[in-house]
Amino acid sequence: MTLPAEYAEEHVRLGYAATEYGTQSATETASITLAGPVTTGRGLYVAMTRGRDDNRVYVVTDTHEMSEARDVLEGIVASDRADIPAVVQRRQLAQQDRQPPRPQPRCQIPDWFHDLRADAADLYRQAREALDDSTAIRQRLVEVVDTAARRIADANSMCAPFDAALDAAYDAVKQAEAAQRAAQQRLDQSGLRGRRQARAELAAANEGVASTGELLAFAREQAREPYARRNIVRTQIETARDALRTHDILAKWQYFPEHLSAAEARVDALDTWHDWAAGKPVTQESLEEAVTTLHEIAVHEPDNGTRQLANVIHQWAEQHGVEFARPPV
Repeated sequence: MTLPAEYAEEHVRLGYAATEYGTQSATETASITLAGPVTTGRGLYVAMTRGRDDNRVYVVTDTHEMSEARDVLEGIVASDRADIPAVVQRRQLAQQDRQPPRPQPRCQIPDWFHDLRADAADLYRQAREALDDSTAIRQRLVEVVDTAARRIADANSMCAPFDAALDAAYDAVKQAEAAQRAAQQRLDQSGLRGRRQARAELAAANEGVASTGELLAFAREQAREPYARRNIVRTQIETARDALRTHDILAKWQYFPEHLSAAEARVDALDTWHDWAAGKPVTQESLEEAVTTLHEIAVHEPDNGTRQLANVIHQWAEQHGVEFARPPV
């Protein structure tokens, strides 16, 4: 790389490389350590404590797998010294001979696989968040409905005496009106001798209707404010119930659980494929489920490479005499 002179003069400073032991007791602004299988725990400690503001370590690996870098670092930390005695070396070699062999990869993992797996993880996270958000919203709506239900119960209790007074007033008005109609009918049917008595009875009935009407008006006025409060609470609970019903309908149309299940199946299929490609033991049942899922994804997303992953397994199965159904194209 060629840097412009002006840039180099202003921004570029010299850096120096040295072994871990060559930097002992030195203090620098920052340090970068290159670590590999031959690095020891003591050497790593020395290198990672030189920088005053920043210390970083880069691990040399054969692949891009983070697990391999982690294994190298764990081995470095476990290695306390470089000059291990021969008897210890012999014991460690004997233990290594007894360890099972590392799995042999069945095929090469393409570079774009990691992006595909990351996208699948994002889809799963989005589906999980969408379902969790929907569940949380529904829970809040249920709490609103429950609160409104308690308020309507309190309002009904508050209005109970006024309901009883109004019912009694309505009954009194009905009875007075019935007595008025009966008195009027007797007056209409009375002769000359009974007309005076019938008129008196009708006048009394009219007074009864008037008095019961006043009683009803008074009961209505007394109940006006409590009833207005109860009507507000009734509107609130109906609004809350409508919001809950609307949410449930929309949530059903958006298929949150189904999307989460599909996203989870996608992640599981890719993880199974990766384990299989890396040589790890995978059951035929889980492998068939992974292939089926990969084909289903390829139907809707033909350009993302999932069909290619499934075909690799089919080719391997044909070469090794493993039989399982190939999903329709």
